[in-house]
Amino acid sequence: MFGSRLLDTLLRTTDFQIIAASRTRHTASHARVTNLALDRKLVTATVLKATGAFAVADASGPFQGADYRFARTTIEAGLHYVDLAALHALADGRLAEPGGGPAWEC
Repeated sequence: MFGSRLLDTLLRTTDFQIIAASRTRHTASHARVTNLALDRKLVTATVLKATGAFAVADASGPFQGADYRFARTTIEAGLHYVDLAALHALADGRLAEPGGGPAWEC
């Protein structure tokens, strides 16, 4: 739901070329949209970098219980990471990684 809303808004308000990624090949049909099958739990920085993207907005949810692997992979690829989580403790890095240490230094 978040992904489709974001896609619709970007198409309506920007001239961005958009890569719509999902675990199964997304079926967005628009001249500015390239569809890509991608699993956020398995993707590597090399694969993300090869897309040529500028930024990644993770709308896959649910975000409860999510870790920072995908954000870190995105940043390792040299891309900007946009977090749509409504959980402020996740978005600003106040949650701890398993093992007790801080997850993120913001």
